[in-house]
Amino acid sequence: MPFEKKFYDKYGVNSIFVGHPIAKVITNESKRNHTLLLLPGSRLKEINALADTMLLAAQKIAKVTNLDIHIVAANEKIKQILTQKMDFLAIKSTISFTS
Repeated sequence: MPFEKKFYDKYGVNSIFVGHPIAKVITNESKRNHTLLLLPGSRLKEINALADTMLLAAQKIAKVTNLDIHIVAANEKIKQILTQKMDFLAIKSTISFTS
């Protein structure tokens, strides 16, 4: 995060904030709307533990806001798992995948 550089500088740790390569893609795709970007990661244990809560929360947010909601899946296997969870939870297509 951009604010972390000041923290590391304070303790003499050489650091640089470079951002995330997908951020520019998302920004370009949704210039007119605000975007909620979900970054569930790539660890299967974490995906299985947290994805249901993350997806249900995103669906609730989508119902009360005008946000575009995108999930960045680390790979096709993660995308498949998340898609299955969305189907099981009956989550509508208010959430899309970005790669």
